[in-house]
Amino acid sequence: CRRAGIRVEPVCINHSERHFSVPKPADRPRDEDGKVIDVIRFGLAAVKNVGSGAIEAIVDARRDAGGSFASPVEFFDNVDYKRANKRVIENLVKAGALDFSGLSRASLFEGLEAACALGARRQEDLAAGQMGLFGVATGAKAPDFRFPSVPEWPFSRRLFFEREVLGLYLTGHPMQAHDKDVLRYATTSVGGLAEAQDGEEVRVMGLIVESRTIRTRRGDKMAFVRLEDA
Repeated sequence: CRRAGIRVEPVCINHSERHFSVPKPADRPRDEDGKVIDVIRFGLAAVKNVGSGAIEAIVDARRDAGGSFASPVEFFDNVDYKRANKRVIENLVKAGALDFSGLSRASLFEGLEAACALGARRQEDLAAGQMGLFGVATGAKAPDFRFPSVPEWPFSRRLFFEREVLGLYLTGHPMQAHDKDVLRYATTSVGGLAEAQDGEEVRVMGLIVESRTIRTRRGDKMAFVRLEDA
């Protein structure tokens, strides 16, 4: 997509559909010359453990909120927890689906349990008619919920969670922290191996994302290692 000049926007509870989608031209960003940028928006179904019921709950709550959530609190107050449970919302936070709020993912994750509990209680009160009764009688407003102020996750941890729930790194790659080392020590990239000559000695740098050790028939140890670069 990068090579083709297409921007891939992360999953978002305000804008994502069930599957990957292309926003209407009016909803897409523009470049410096005012030209509409081609965009693909990540779908909610791409997030681990976010099934059909949870997606329907998010879309229904979004519609009830007027088409988009003004804040994460509005999302927590409206989403149906019977269809979108705490684990689903945790994965949405890890994927960056609530980044529109400007709050850090660490802050959202830290306050998630309390926000879910308060949202569920408000829904129960509303269903019982208590909120309406007290609102009319006293003019009282439901107390605002504040997410805790905590440091944002380190870049590497944020990327680790993205890979955990999306199957890939979306907003960056851990190897970005080692760009200078790659330039100094690597003779080629993983993608460039196909162009290397037969028998040529090469040096690549990357992350070990998978390793498996076995015993050969002769009893020797042998390892299979999967290496990934940016």
